[in-house]
Amino acid sequence: MSNFESDTQRAKFARGFIGNRLYGFRKDIRVCLTQDKRTGESAFFPALITCIAMLELLSGMYNGDLTHYHTLERILKFRKLFMDKRVYTPLLTKILYTVMRHKVAHLTHPYYVTDTRNERYLRDYKKQMRITWSISNGASQQAIQLIAEKGTVTRSPRPPWPVIYDHRLMIHLRTLSDDISNAADAYGTALSASKNKILRNRFEETMKFFYP
Repeated sequence: MSNFESDTQRAKFARGFIGNRLYGFRKDIRVCLTQDKRTGESAFFPALITCIAMLELLSGMYNGDLTHYHTLERILKFRKLFMDKRVYTPLLTKILYTVMRHKVAHLTHPYYVTDTRNERYLRDYKKQMRITWSISNGASQQAIQLIAEKGTVTRSPRPPWPVIYDHRLMIHLRTLSDDISNAADAYGTALSASKNKILRNRFEETMKFFYP
């Protein structure tokens, strides 16, 4: 049973909660992508993990579950309804999550090359890939792209043996953060729709994690 006095009150609270988180998200991304005056560098990985975490929050609220289980499955459902499916295909979404999210969250840095045979969500694809990556703080028509490109890793420090790749994952952080902001707005609109009590029920369940 709902602890809100009315469904209208619940919808109002939901709009306020999402608006608050969206304000914080945009602020954090802005800070991360502002170049340091001394070095000229930006905080790419904090920005990237913040984007993916926001996507996890939104998809968790949509599915009514904020546990750490089945997060990728929830994101795949969410992007299908609230994001551009031509950009956020199942494969690209899995690559973004597997190649970048897990490694940055647990190792502070992604592998320089990810062999898809070693990744649970990618090993079932018929085509084995060795994926390297590039990240920019600029905007682009497409936030994430997978490009066929053969080469050998030359990043500093240079690896002690040849490390080859055959694909490159391109990530444009401003576009990615804008896409996630737009998805949050779209989800908030759906959440507030008069007939969407099921979504509000799911949202209320997730609030019990924030306010136990």
